[in-house]
Amino acid sequence: MEKIKSMALTIKPTNSCNFRCKHCFNGEHLEERGVLPLSTVFQTLELIAKKYNDIKITFHGGEPTLAGIDYYKTIFSYEKFLKEKYNVDFWHIFQTNGYLLNSEFIDLLISEDVLISISFDGPHNDILRSNTKTILSKIDEIKRKNGRMRIFCVETAKSIDSLLETYNWFKAKKLNYKILPIQPRGFAENEKEMILEPNNYIENLIKVYRIWLQDKERTNIMYTFEEFLKLKDEAVFKTKWFDRKLSLNPDGVLYPFGRPYDVNFNLGKPEEIIDIDECFLTENYLELKEILNTKIMSECTKCSVFPTCNGTCLCSSFVYGNSEEMLKYACLLARKTFSSIIKINNEAKIDILENGNEEYNEKVKRYFLKDK
Repeated sequence: MEKIKSMALTIKPTNSCNFRCKHCFNGEHLEERGVLPLSTVFQTLELIAKKYNDIKITFHGGEPTLAGIDYYKTIFSYEKFLKEKYNVDFWHIFQTNGYLLNSEFIDLLISEDVLISISFDGPHNDILRSNTKTILSKIDEIKRKNGRMRIFCVETAKSIDSLLETYNWFKAKKLNYKILPIQPRGFAENEKEMILEPNNYIENLIKVYRIWLQDKERTNIMYTFEEFLKLKDEAVFKTKWFDRKLSLNPDGVLYPFGRPYDVNFNLGKPEEIIDIDECFLTENYLELKEILNTKIMSECTKCSVFPTCNGTCLCSSFVYGNSEEMLKYACLLARKTFSSIIKINNEAKIDILENGNEEYNEKVKRYFLKDK
């Protein structure tokens, strides 16, 4: 049987964490000390390798470094065995707060070509997180060793008015990063003063995005704006939002999506599964698809940016919980963001195609000239 090309698997070795970030959406699980057995990881990887050519692994948590460096040495070694046995490729992202990344750990991840993704909020890191100086030293070491790295930077009501300062900080340090708006879930539900006012968020976002479009001295990748550049009327932003994504949680059970915390949709234990695609035919999986499709039909199809969003905003938010208030807030931010950015992109495209505007940077000009 011919293999389907790609599968995404999130492996969560533990729910435990050595930080207590003020916005953590997994806060109720942070004291759990269990670690996902390696035998369960191996069983899952082999099930997937039998059916898929391209396997994208994200190590997440909790804090994945708490499992220890030997845990990952063993996994990488087993993947090499599977690669030889099944002719598959593995790709890795390691999502971490960075605190326990000593030189040996960093060297291991770099040697395995892992994208090291660090949660760090740049010049305003102290607002939500701790150990800023230590984490920055880890970031500097990874950069010095030419490791693949990106930073996830969370914006709050206390930082958003300094978004340009944040942009310039990451640019000066030549660090690739992505901004994420804080969401009212987990610990953040008790930090009301941190929650973004949508119009203020969009106003600051637009201001800095316009600067990025014309920034000819960029030294880094700003992933958020790279994605924004692709937003346009009547073109689906992300066509796949659900299928072929699984999560292996510390309890040794498979769940849908990339990073789910709602464990109501148990897809089974790897040891009891013969074919990994059984997961996508279970009653729980089909029920979740039906819930999301019903929500999209009732709430998203009337939205002005649905032709672009395709329901991705609602589905992405549903990964972290099914609170109606939270889902509405997430969709409001997405709707305002999409509509504002599409308008700016339309203006930029006209400027470049019709007026030959030279104010835009080369990447932006090439994109719109290709898109004409």
